[in-house]
Amino acid sequence: MRLFRTLLAVSLLLMILVPASAWADSTTYTFTGILTTSFGGSDTISGKFAIDFATDSITSFNFSTPFGVVDTSNYIAYLFDIGGFLGLDFNGPMLPVDELILILSDADPL
Repeated sequence: MRLFRTLLAVSLLLMILVPASAWADSTTYTFTGILTTSFGGSDTISGKFAIDFATDSITSFNFSTPFGVVDTSNYIAYLFDIGGFLGLDFNGPMLPVDELILILSDADPL
């Protein structure tokens, strides 16, 4: 009976720990880049975003741009593939005016 309780406890512990490995599918990227269009004399963008590769979704993001802050409080994020490269589309409250599209220069990790 003691062996059964020990195995049950170990099984429950494994059930709790195993799903945590799926959370490792999320990766955070920090970067600085150049926009194709200058705003107010500046074309630099910097920030970070996290992608959950299990669901192919952007789970968090925050960018400083020449036209303001792009974050989860005022933009919705989408992922897309464009010719084998990863694209990120951030839609603000006034489309198409408040839209930021980023295409990463490395091959698509999805």
